[in-house]
Amino acid sequence: MRTLRFSIFMAGVLLTTACGPVINILEVDVKLPAKAPLEIIGKQMAVFIPEYDSISVTDSTLTRMFAESFAEQLATVAGQPKGSVPLFSHKPDSLNPGFAQLPAYAQQLAVETESDLLFLVDSVSIGKFDALDVAGSAEGYKRQLLYVPFRGRVRVYDASKIEYTRNFPVCDTVAWELWVSKSRETLAIPTSAFEDLKNASLYIGKGLAEAFSDQWETQDRVIFTYEHPKWRQALEYADVFEWEKARDIWMELLNSQDPRSISCAAFNLAVSCEMTGNIDLAVKWLDYASKAYPMSEITYYKNLLEERSTEKKRFQTPIYQ
Repeated sequence: MRTLRFSIFMAGVLLTTACGPVINILEVDVKLPAKAPLEIIGKQMAVFIPEYDSISVTDSTLTRMFAESFAEQLATVAGQPKGSVPLFSHKPDSLNPGFAQLPAYAQQLAVETESDLLFLVDSVSIGKFDALDVAGSAEGYKRQLLYVPFRGRVRVYDASKIEYTRNFPVCDTVAWELWVSKSRETLAIPTSAFEDLKNASLYIGKGLAEAFSDQWETQDRVIFTYEHPKWRQALEYADVFEWEKARDIWMELLNSQDPRSISCAAFNLAVSCEMTGNIDLAVKWLDYASKAYPMSEITYYKNLLEERSTEKKRFQTPIYQ
């Protein structure tokens, strides 16, 4: 967890009455843990895409654009110069059936390219277009969500271990919001669809590479205070990153007879735990706060922390077998 960059105080914003808690908004740089941790620092890497005689022009283009974006971002994430992760093509169809899936084939590619890690991109492809009617209509038109699945797979081969070590499924959806005639029965595919799909390939490829390392994101955090010296002192400590000192005061303030004050102190303790890297304890303090005095800020904050945990699990695929 990185430090606070600066604070914005919303003076006079009260939850209920004049003697109620004040909401203070702190802008923080949050370190989001890698969704799919992979050690790539200092590694020589190469990305491979297949060439199939039977693949469609669309899938071939999307595969290449995905791989190009993926390779470029791999270099960035690993702290290497732009273009340092090369992109190669290979022809699995020209080999004996099944050989392209074996470690021996990947080891051969690793030796030829002098690579520590190989990323073999299996063909990226799109599925069948479909649509859903969504709320909204006007003068003979209805609002429709057009969508298409975006699928693929990236296998990671570690030459030092002489084995495939990771298997990342690429599963996403590209969607468009359209207004179509209410009488229309066939799908309306926009003329920009192919360009949009190419842009999606770039975005998804970059996103997968970014999943290998921690990311920083600027977010807002709420700190509750009251017009009382101890509450103000705790806020001052938080503003200069003295979370342990702030935490000691908030722990003391839990002894209040006012349920709302207890909830605010527990909420602040949750923020301090997140800022010092203890997400699980932060969630427990939010549960404590909710039991003392439910507030919408508690629900929102807890959902944010749990969503981060869920997103991380989505990328944590098992070792390739």
